[in-house]
Amino acid sequence: MNKIYVSVLMAAVVALGAGAQEKLNKEITLDKDFVPVEKKAVKKSALPKVVIPAKSTDKAQVNYSNWAEPTAVGTTIPTMLPYGYRTAHIFSGQRGYLELGAGSQLNFDGSAGYRIVDTEHSKLGLWLQHNSTWSGKNSTKLIADDDLRLKQKFNDNTVGLDFNQHFAPGDLVLGAKMHYDNFNYYGGLGSWWDDNKQSLVSLALRGGWNGKASIADRDFDYRAGLSYDYSAYDKGLHALTGGVDYDGARDHNVKANLGVSYATSAFSTLGIDARLDYVNRSYKAHAASLSNKYTDDMTVVTLSPFYGYRGENLCARLGGNVDFSLSDGAALRISPNASVSYDVAPGATLYGLAGGGKRINTLARMAAINRYSDPMGRYSNTFVPVDAEFGLKIGPFAGFKAKIYGGYGMARNEMLAFTPALYYTPFASDSHIAIDSANRYAPVYYKAFDTKGFKMGGALEYRYRSVAVLNLDVVYAPQDNNISPDKTYDGYTLGLDRASTVAHASVKLYPVKPLELDLGLEYRGGRHAVLETVTDYSLVDGVPNYTLAYSLAKMDDVINLHVGARYRFDKMLTLWLQGANLLNKKWDVTLGQGAQRLSVMGGIALVF
Repeated sequence: MNKIYVSVLMAAVVALGAGAQEKLNKEITLDKDFVPVEKKAVKKSALPKVVIPAKSTDKAQVNYSNWAEPTAVGTTIPTMLPYGYRTAHIFSGQRGYLELGAGSQLNFDGSAGYRIVDTEHSKLGLWLQHNSTWSGKNSTKLIADDDLRLKQKFNDNTVGLDFNQHFAPGDLVLGAKMHYDNFNYYGGLGSWWDDNKQSLVSLALRGGWNGKASIADRDFDYRAGLSYDYSAYDKGLHALTGGVDYDGARDHNVKANLGVSYATSAFSTLGIDARLDYVNRSYKAHAASLSNKYTDDMTVVTLSPFYGYRGENLCARLGGNVDFSLSDGAALRISPNASVSYDVAPGATLYGLAGGGKRINTLARMAAINRYSDPMGRYSNTFVPVDAEFGLKIGPFAGFKAKIYGGYGMARNEMLAFTPALYYTPFASDSHIAIDSANRYAPVYYKAFDTKGFKMGGALEYRYRSVAVLNLDVVYAPQDNNISPDKTYDGYTLGLDRASTVAHASVKLYPVKPLELDLGLEYRGGRHAVLETVTDYSLVDGVPNYTLAYSLAKMDDVINLHVGARYRFDKMLTLWLQGANLLNKKWDVTLGQGAQRLSVMGGIALVF
């Protein structure tokens, strides 16, 4: 249901900033279940983007895997739009690439990669990503005294190694990755939030196999995958606020999958996928949760049978997910897993999508939404009974295409960000004390809410020869004016800020062949934060007694005007310049965590 996660699961490997893509052959990617899948890469123009610059490719794409932590948008300039802003994993199609950038507020960006082995059947790639800021200005309006504002500082680094090997029976994909993020909680006011920096370390190992065989002249596909992830915070909140040196939370996540499909005819396929997801959350010392529901040790087994059909005008995949849970609420859950498209006329297609299932909220997943997530969080896991979308696609006609759609979704135990009235402190015997502004806005806390709601939207694109491309897309999801853990919240989740309207417009120009220009505007309106308040507070035998209530507070709209330019001198060297939040607007990602205002960054990109 959560738009953040959906968009991340659909994200593909994109190019690094250095020019338009030219020739794409085939790529081997690793999907969310870590099964190697061979697919055709679509030729398209990668234009100068402010947030994620593109990079030229002249030969087959490098097979760097795309199993980064969920992220919806990159952070070359960390304007911190409130729907995920961890360091992007941007890869080039060249054998080797290097991109370096620096800008205002001491923002830095770097990407590098090289295919150590690069043959027709074997590829071994090493890649690195860096994103940091050392003097980010907190633009929140909640801090009246500028002398109390802390500088935003983070140093985010990832290194990965990916190996692909093609054999006659199938393809083998292996990968390893280490992610290290060091940062301060700049939304707080006390000096300890600036001096005591937090660290998050994540390690990941992946393996997958995709094979094909033939039985009775019919294709028989089989696939298998195994992965292990480990994430750990260095400090708990107690240590960060000068109390007892407690460790932060940590978790272990093991996933395995096995699938098979069989072509019953030239038009139809039967198949089933089986997945196992095991999570263990461990705490070396005291760790608590503001979430009202959580599980420290759980296993989910999912069976997903499906039937596929591909005809002249109709394509369909009909199936479902059956989740068997151990130690995590209901033992059996069923959700849809289906898609259908029908060509009603040339250039007009009706489509429908319906998904759902269990979502495990690991530390890495929650930190990818917002790096300042509670380091002591013991998050509940989310179940999506249904998340459906239906619409009409039109075009392309003479460079024009459009889409209109509507959708509906439900979620159980959706993790919504909120600002607590209480916080965990080493100075109170019951680990709670009435909170003050020095701590209230520092970490991002989450609480489990049931949600439901609908959305509607549309998108337009117009291409004028090879000179210009215009894009406009907008989605609307009405949000409830009231919220309570005791009732289902009415509102389709479009992000942490529960925006009701999200829109993006862009104009991309190619005035001369080496030069590319990009002007865009991103808008998020109707944003709200969840506030927790204390009522009926009293002390009974020295122990606090209170009732908690919840309300919604309006947040400023996001209006991010951005521009980018890129000039390619030759096939190797490109210079780029980009600016974000050109209107110098103020908005909070979550309450107290203001986004950077006007930011400018420039750099070089090399391919070899």
